[in-house]
Amino acid sequence: MRSVCVVDNSTLITLTRLYQLSIFSQLTSLFERIHIPLKVKEEYENEFSIRAEPNRKLVLSQMSLNSGFLSICSKYDTISLVILKTTEGIDAGEAEAAAQHKTVNSRFVLSDDKKFILGLKKADPHIKVIGTIHLIAWLDISRSILDPKEYFKIVYKRIQFDSKMLRAAYREIYMILRIPIDKRLLSKKTSLKTLGIR
Repeated sequence: MRSVCVVDNSTLITLTRLYQLSIFSQLTSLFERIHIPLKVKEEYENEFSIRAEPNRKLVLSQMSLNSGFLSICSKYDTISLVILKTTEGIDAGEAEAAAQHKTVNSRFVLSDDKKFILGLKKADPHIKVIGTIHLIAWLDISRSILDPKEYFKIVYKRIQFDSKMLRAAYREIYMILRIPIDKRLLSKKTSLKTLGIR
């Protein structure tokens, strides 16, 4: 059964870079719904950013209030929001994402922001955070995409991940899916040289 998740602005922007590869359609194989907090939507639809990245308009056109796959959501745990807003490394949109996570019963918060992830670990270590490289690994393992190389190349321009980070992301997804890890295959999948990045 597909679960729901909440996304922050950092991952929403990274996923938009993959728009031409139909990433949002492919993510429907993993999630029933992606919740987008109101503050995250506000940050995402910044006028300057839309001019720089026209695909943001296309993504915004697919968002609906409290419905659809990309669901704009205003529900969040008020007490959690107050605490999270005062936590170092967590901005307003990220605070809403983490507070919303509890209310909408999501499985993950999607984020690529290191400061937010560290801040959230201190504030609430029970919230599971995964990022874009996790999502690509998941799509790869579940065979929803044929070749992840092009995805990782695009993401690498925004997130300077290394082989160790990529290996950790794959390992986490294998554990989430409860699939045994083939170490030889894992080494091949996480080699930046094999991916054509270095």
